[in-house]
Amino acid sequence: GESPLSKRMAQKLYGAPIALSASRLEKYHSCAFHYFMTYGLFAMERQRAGIEPRSTGSVQHAALCDYFTALAEEGRNPDAISREECYRDLGRLVEEEVQKDSALLYENSAYYQYVVMRMRRIAARTAWEVVKFYQNSSFRPYGFELKIGLDGDLPAIRVNGRDGEALAQISGLIDRADTAEADGKTYINIVDYKSSAKKLSVRLAEDGISIQPLLYTKALCDHIEGGTPGAMLYMQMTEP
Repeated sequence: GESPLSKRMAQKLYGAPIALSASRLEKYHSCAFHYFMTYGLFAMERQRAGIEPRSTGSVQHAALCDYFTALAEEGRNPDAISREECYRDLGRLVEEEVQKDSALLYENSAYYQYVVMRMRRIAARTAWEVVKFYQNSSFRPYGFELKIGLDGDLPAIRVNGRDGEALAQISGLIDRADTAEADGKTYINIVDYKSSAKKLSVRLAEDGISIQPLLYTKALCDHIEGGTPGAMLYMQMTEP
């Protein structure tokens, strides 16, 4: 009959302590065999040349991060930002990011031009929605693209065994975190940008299949004195 991997074999496959991320944990709980094939045997499909959704998503994420980081460094008041200014700046930042992405190689094609135009519109619309949120709330940006893990903005989340042995360290990347002070507490919003619609599900969280926002909230609440969960949100980056 079948028998589980020994602890020694698991450590050879995955390392000790195991390096995990929220997405890896979700993949394991969704399908342990998929996790084994991907992170144990490193089996993967051959990549085809083309513009993948993850490439466009990376460009948009980077443009949003650069935009709001610059606003924070300049001390800009969200109330003073106009829609036209926001759209103009995001269009420029998307163009700059596109030039850095080796996956976007088809600049002479009409399809390439369409993809870049659409990325500009989506990133600008997303940024303007965020600006309007800041204009109408007490929340302000805490950070963008916050790294959890070694040499990151936040320490890795440690998972210890019953004997105190370090079994795993969970790393990750928080797209956006906002904070607001109220009643002596620091309320924290975690926002994860998605290219398609996605909702938080209590059932999927309990099953370990959708736990990323929960892990990121814990990491930030542990890091900030008086940190209290405010909201965990998926924000779809799309055109109306």
